[in-house]
Amino acid sequence: MDMADILKGAKTIVTLIIIFTLIVAIATIFDLPGYLATDTEQLSADNATSKALIVYDPGIMGMGLRTAYWMGEDLRTRGYDVNLSGIRSGDIENATGYEVVIVIGPTYFGGPTGPISAYLKQVQTKPGARVGVYAVSGLLGDDASREMRKVLEDRSVIVKSAGSVSAWDRGAEEKSYAFIFSMME
Repeated sequence: MDMADILKGAKTIVTLIIIFTLIVAIATIFDLPGYLATDTEQLSADNATSKALIVYDPGIMGMGLRTAYWMGEDLRTRGYDVNLSGIRSGDIENATGYEVVIVIGPTYFGGPTGPISAYLKQVQTKPGARVGVYAVSGLLGDDASREMRKVLEDRSVIVKSAGSVSAWDRGAEEKSYAFIFSMME
């Protein structure tokens, strides 16, 4: 193998890395997973007395969806019928029928995604509902929950709890349970 073959191989590897980086950047900037999040799943509790809505944007790494499931299962064990709905689901338009409403979204470039921001600006909740926002991030310290909370509070929606977690946090599942506990206090 001569130097020309080595350089050709290195050039191919660098080109593939650049292409991969561009694909990830485009998917992040345009929040492609959020625009494809149209699923709804019901988690039913035995003898449920209340209803909860969890709206999520899965994010590039899927952390929003995982967090939604953890929180949904926790609420189900507390006696709630839970509606897990992707941010593009038709089931999220009317949140007034729920005692608990949680919005989970990824943090990109220091803020919530476009679909999450748009939802927060228009969502209507029942008076007295427990409302929470939860930001997930691929970077440590990158937290959009304060901005998410502010959007709701600027509309006079009382936010019971705001939290965040990094996708790299080994205690992510436990933090989601702690968030639900803080919502129920």
